[in-house]
Amino acid sequence: MIGLDRWSPNPFGDGQNSAYCLLRLFEYKKMKKPELLFTALLVPLDWIFLILAGIFAYAVRFHPKMAEIRPIIFELPFNEYLEIILYVATFWIVIFALSGLYLIRSRRSIVSEIISVGLACSTGLLFVILYIFWSREFFSSRFIVITAYAAAILFVSYGRIIIRLIQRRLYKRGIGLHNILLIGNSSIGQRIADEYKLNTSLGYNLVEHIHEPQRDILDYVKNMSKREKLDDILYIDNQKLPSKRVTELANWAGLNNIAFHFSSDYLQLPRAGVDIVSVSGIPIMEFKKTT
Repeated sequence: MIGLDRWSPNPFGDGQNSAYCLLRLFEYKKMKKPELLFTALLVPLDWIFLILAGIFAYAVRFHPKMAEIRPIIFELPFNEYLEIILYVATFWIVIFALSGLYLIRSRRSIVSEIISVGLACSTGLLFVILYIFWSREFFSSRFIVITAYAAAILFVSYGRIIIRLIQRRLYKRGIGLHNILLIGNSSIGQRIADEYKLNTSLGYNLVEHIHEPQRDILDYVKNMSKREKLDDILYIDNQKLPSKRVTELANWAGLNNIAFHFSSDYLQLPRAGVDIVSVSGIPIMEFKKTT
C-alpha cells in the first residue's frame, strides 16, 4: 500500500484553511511512448553536444586570432585531445543520469532544466579538476577546460530546448497528452481547468472536472478509469472530503500507476525533494518519487 505520510506527518492538515497557493504533487508517473522516446533521445544528444563543446573549446584556443592574443606554448594533438573528450563526455553522461536529468518529471520548465544542466556540468567540472589534481597531471590549457565547461552548458541546454519545443508542438497536436481528472471546486481549480482546455502544450487533456466530489468518489473514479484511460488525478480542495477518502484515492491511483496530485497547506509543505512548475500563474510543487 502506498502511504501519503511519507511526505509529512499529516498531509491533509487538521481542518486548517488551505492557502490554495501551492499544489502538492504526490506522483507515480506512467510514461507514455513519446516521453520514453524523447528521454531516450536525450542521452545520445547530450553526449554529442558534450563532444562538440570540447571540440569548440579546442578550436577557439588554437584559432590564429586567439593565438595572437595568447601565444600557444604547449602541444596538444587533436587526436589525443579527442580521446580525452570521449572519456570525459561519457563520464559526464553518468553524472547527468545521477543528477536526474533523464527522469521524466511533470511539465518541467525550460528554465529549471537549464539550471539542472548547469549544476550537473559544474559537478562534472569538479570531478575533472579533482582528477587532474589527484593524478598530478597538468593539463595543457586551463582556457580549454573553462571554455569547454561553458560551451557544454550552452550546447546541452540548446539541445534540450529543441527537444522540449518539439515535444510541446506534439502536445498541441494532441500527441502524447496525459489524460487528467480534476477534482474539486474552487477558483484555482477552475483556472487550472480553463488553462488545460486552452493550452494543450502543457501536456494535459482534461477528461473531466468533478466540482463536488462525493464520499463514493473512489468508486466513481474506478468506473471512469474503465471508460477513460487516466494518467493523472489532480485533487484541488482538501476540505471537501475526509482525509481517509483522499488517502484511499491516492493509494488506488498509486497502485494503478496513475499520478496523484493534491493541494496542501503552504506551511505544511516540506522544502526538500520538490520541483516547482506553474499552471496559469499558479505555482505547483511536485514532490519527487522516492524509494
